[in-house]
Amino acid sequence: MWSTKNDSHNHLLLSHTNASSGSDKIGDYNETSYTATTKTNTTRITLSIRRYTDKPAIVFSQKYEDDHHNTSLGDFNATVGGFPCFNVKKTDIDLAFLNFGGFMFGYTDMVMGRWNESTANIVDGIIGGPLAILDNNGNTLVISPLDNFMSASSWHREKPGGHVCWGIMGGVNSIPSGFIYQTIIVYDNGINKV
Repeated sequence: MWSTKNDSHNHLLLSHTNASSGSDKIGDYNETSYTATTKTNTTRITLSIRRYTDKPAIVFSQKYEDDHHNTSLGDFNATVGGFPCFNVKKTDIDLAFLNFGGFMFGYTDMVMGRWNESTANIVDGIIGGPLAILDNNGNTLVISPLDNFMSASSWHREKPGGHVCWGIMGGVNSIPSGFIYQTIIVYDNGINKV
């Protein structure tokens, strides 16, 4: 997780870790949460990773424990923070991606290609949509905002390659305490099962 301000990346400092389990609308889960603070210790964010025991899904959450002011980057196509973030680079397994993008249903700017350090065309920001990553055997994962869709965004930074991060749109100027943003990853064998 990182937070941004004035185009500089500020890594957060982890101050507390907690493990728990429970159940929600998706199913039973095990969760690891981290409390992070800015370098000046003025604001706290709780980051959590929720792994479902009976469903092929993981939910990443950002909960803003304190009011965050002056967060705007002046760019709605960036993100105020990034959690989760994934490297866009070649792996031992050949990967491809399908990225929905464009207005309304995400077909007007849909792109596909190889997932590696040359990838430069992931659709992000206001017109970005769900991202599917696939291997040659049909194993697929789909990454998408889970809630607060009107403030959610993805950002492909440092492209080509680089990182893809999910968070709150970079043009948002303040985030109230208690605000939660979530990203879901669903995975299975075959894109239609996801």
